[in-house]
Amino acid sequence: MKRVIPILLILFFFCAKDEAPTERPNRFLNSLKHASEISTVERLTQDGRCISPMFAPGDTIIYFRRLLAPDNEAASGKEIEDLIKPFGININTMELLTVSADYEYPPPSYADTSKLPEIGGESVTMGINSPDSGVIAFETDENGPSQKRKIYIYDNDRLSQLTYGDISCYLEKISNSGRYISALLDWNPSWIIIFDLESGENYIIERENELIDYMTSFSSDDRMMVFIRSEGRYIIDGSVFGDIWLFRFKQQ
Repeated sequence: MKRVIPILLILFFFCAKDEAPTERPNRFLNSLKHASEISTVERLTQDGRCISPMFAPGDTIIYFRRLLAPDNEAASGKEIEDLIKPFGININTMELLTVSADYEYPPPSYADTSKLPEIGGESVTMGINSPDSGVIAFETDENGPSQKRKIYIYDNDRLSQLTYGDISCYLEKISNSGRYISALLDWNPSWIIIFDLESGENYIIERENELIDYMTSFSSDDRMMVFIRSEGRYIIDGSVFGDIWLFRFKQQ
């Protein structure tokens, strides 16, 4: 009996090591609340050929770019300028609008990563300034074979870790008020996570199927957000086209 106990302890040790990686992401996932608690979600387009959505001034029109070719075969051999044209959609009437000139899809306000704190075993890949430059959200790449991506915020010399576990998270946007941060949980499939820095709560936009949700953009007053949801049918030069979905925050 004395020989059995050490063997059981050894087996327990190795089983615990094997189980730990699967438990860690579950703790993070379980900390995420369903975004339906704070929002409604509405589909705006139906053809799966949209990309780069953003709010026009006034937050009533969504600008986006649309792939004109009905399938990848029809797109083959054509110049990208001839395939993708700017459009608009009125979120109140659902009227599709032609746009005379292309719009500028604004890049993030990238932070100077040299001013960010060093984190052992991780390399900073990119950082984004909040509109008032008070908060920097940044993404790291874990050194080693796993190369997991994590997200942190740096505020007044105080470092906070937003994501953890064994599933990579990718930084997307900071909202105009600086209250919300959007990020992606994993990729292909991917889910959108919204971090509410004011309440401290974190939310995930839930769905049933394995799709690609990404490319978020907030309205000027942070009451709405648009994003692309894609089945991956149209991919050109690495750009994933899909449908535009409108996320409306409930009054808080």
